Amino acid sequence: MTVKDACIVTDASAQFPKPIFPGSNLLTIVPFKYGCEEKTVRDPDAVKVNELPEIVPENLYPLLSPPDVITFRNIFIQLSQQYRTIFAIFLSNQVCGVYSNALEAAEALKGKIDIQVIDSMTTSVGLGLLIQKVIESILAGNDADEIHLKIRNMIPRLYTLICTPSLSYLHRNRFLEKTQSIISEMLGIIPIYTFEEGRLTPIEKVNSMHQAYSFYQEFLEEFENIEHIAFVQSIKPNFNDIKTFSDFIIATFPDATFSKNLINVPMSLLFGPQSNSLIILEGGLR
Repeated sequence: MTVKDACIVTDASAQFPKPIFPGSNLLTIVPFKYGCEEKTVRDPDAVKVNELPEIVPENLYPLLSPPDVITFRNIFIQLSQQYRTIFAIFLSNQVCGVYSNALEAAEALKGKIDIQVIDSMTTSVGLGLLIQKVIESILAGNDADEIHLKIRNMIPRLYTLICTPSLSYLHRNRFLEKTQSIISEMLGIIPIYTFEEGRLTPIEKVNSMHQAYSFYQEFLEEFENIEHIAFVQSIKPNFNDIKTFSDFIIATFPDATFSKNLINVPMSLLFGPQSNSLIILEGGLR
């Protein structure tokens, strides 16, 4: 397979260990629509993470709307002029309906364009790592069937933990009932979530971010073979805790690659700007 035989389309929730990497020119990132009740905007620079409130007031309803079907249809048609196969890989459909809209657009073009629409069942750096592996396979000359099989084998090896004290964001995005969010914030309860079959699922409750890092360490220690560890920092990280946690990762998993990112706008609007994430790619057959 030559470079021109395949490309990738994804959404703006994707984050990468390094922003520039071999084959990144094969990637098209489709922006979300951002906004609140008063307006909706497509410009990703119109919303700043450091300007988002820690607690969302009733009159400010953050929205992360997926690109619509027509947008995807136009993108697929345009890319089909240059590439024979389009891999469209998106964040978990149970978090935001990007996958559903892309799938509808692809179905309308079935028989005309080879589009493989895939639900990553994760987001952020988990999605980014998956995309990078696909690009590596394209550059290595793997055919579409081989690449699709690699994607399916890699998704179960991706683990994502999200810790957020910003429970009002979870409520606004319909992940949590309003009563639960109010009571938990009053009691100082900080939940930690994971993705199970793409669904955001609580697995632990802590009373401080320091305890969250301890839980992250315990979770990591359950793995014998890790290929990559990524940590996504909140907008206001505790640098002492992060240094201690980073030192633990480097000392305990010397063979794993380790990356750190700052939370982006889509993740902030979904889970709150104070949230952080741990992403693990378990080792496997290459």
